Amino acid sequence: MEPTFETPWAKPARDDCFFYHVMDLPLSGRVGGEWDIAPHFDEYIGHVPVAGKTVLDIGTASGFVGFECERRGAEVIGFDLASAAQIGMVPFAGHHWHEDRASWNLAMAAYVRSVKAAFWYAWHEYGSRARVLYGELAALPALLPRQQVVIAGAFIEHMSDPVTALGHLCRLAEETVVIGFTPVAPGEGRFMRPITTWKPETAFAWWELSEELYRAVFDACGFDVEIMPAHAVHRGNPAMRSTLVARRR
Repeated sequence: MEPTFETPWAKPARDDCFFYHVMDLPLSGRVGGEWDIAPHFDEYIGHVPVAGKTVLDIGTASGFVGFECERRGAEVIGFDLASAAQIGMVPFAGHHWHEDRASWNLAMAAYVRSVKAAFWYAWHEYGSRARVLYGELAALPALLPRQQVVIAGAFIEHMSDPVTALGHLCRLAEETVVIGFTPVAPGEGRFMRPITTWKPETAFAWWELSEELYRAVFDACGFDVEIMPAHAVHRGNPAMRSTLVARRR
């Protein structure tokens, strides 16, 4: 089956965009404000060289990771969810996501579109040639040939089934999987656990996997993994997590 890439959007209005990362755009200047990863980008991607590589940017959001890889000489495909219906949350009784999914999806649709709009806004300003797919991660290995480098930045911590997701990423990678800037639980044992307070107000939970679980999953998929510190700036404050670089044996 051939992938159906998104037809490039006309440049959206700036007010219709939500930029997840800080970006310095050629015409509009600095945009965004939640996360600034540009000063530490090499750490963020585990110092993996991308020049001349095919790169798959999983969870591209407003696109900074893919655009920066493209600026460094990569051929980039961005991937993200198609709609709010694909967002997973903890199924708390009484929570709108759990009790009335259709209306929750409708309420979130504008947010999802605003993040996509930011991508296409920046795509036009950068003169990008990146292609984009929207859909389900599970379907992606059947649609795309392997890309040399697969980058999933700040993505796995939002997956309720991260083991299966890691398996999909490994199937998609010819050489390297980068799990960028993610929390890794210390201690012995193969486990995952929530790192947000377990209550309906934080139903979009953050999870962390143990180092041993990461190593076991990547080993089972035929990859050797290196874990290193990575830095970023969140709302003006320094933050540190880990980046994992898994290389196919």
